[in-house]
Amino acid sequence: MSRALFSPRQWLTLAALLGVSFTAWAAGADLGQADKQATNWTAIGMFGVFLFLTYYLQQTLGFSPVSTGLAFLPMVGALLGPLVDIVELGLLGPSPRETAALPPSAV
Repeated sequence: MSRALFSPRQWLTLAALLGVSFTAWAAGADLGQADKQATNWTAIGMFGVFLFLTYYLQQTLGFSPVSTGLAFLPMVGALLGPLVDIVELGLLGPSPRETAALPPSAV
């Protein structure tokens, strides 16, 4: 059995350092790009969550590929639900249902 190049803690530390240094470099290049950088890092993080959660479900918990995909469906729905609401809000404007849902959702 071969020995790993780095331990998981070392990989995470390296990734954090590279992420912070890249963000600092990119923010110094153009201050108006900070929101785009935050969006990019969020997308990268979500990709990582999906990738490693897939590995965890299949390798550690023994899920089949089909059951792993089915386990992801609620998460995909939760991610796409707000997108549908944003598009609907832009096309139709705010409805009484959405306005009435705002105060309880703030709690």
